Amino acid sequence: MRENIYQLKKYQHVFLNGNHDDLSNIKKDILLINSNINIHTGIYQPINIHEFDKSSQYLVFSGIGNHQTFIKMIEENGFNISKDIEFPDHYKYMNTDIEQILNQAHAMNSKIITTEKDYLRLEDNKPKEIKFIKSTLKIIDEKKLINTIIKI
Repeated sequence: MRENIYQLKKYQHVFLNGNHDDLSNIKKDILLINSNINIHTGIYQPINIHEFDKSSQYLVFSGIGNHQTFIKMIEENGFNISKDIEFPDHYKYMNTDIEQILNQAHAMNSKIITTEKDYLRLEDNKPKEIKFIKSTLKIIDEKKLINTIIKI
């Protein structure tokens, strides 16, 4: 969240995204601030998983808000992670960063994957060795959300 948590007082809905993380504490905190808010949860699901060889080792990197959620999604889908590298959110990759990633992956005999968002932030010369996972957000309680919206 990019604003003060107490702003939740003026909202009707909040979305919590994670991959089966224990969200019970944050839900309690949210309800203490706004007991009438509707809490919806979502999980990230890969949509191009068939493009990858799961028997390979992977060096994974990302510069997103919750790197560990990305790692968990990959692990839950059977990937073998030899190393993961976390950059700050919205990181602007330099050529030296990419060279280091390529060198480390080569030294570990690993393939390289990142998020689609991070891949698109790479310089124009995107190395062919770097692949990305496309993912979509699946709302767990989608029917509840739709029914709430229809009632408004």
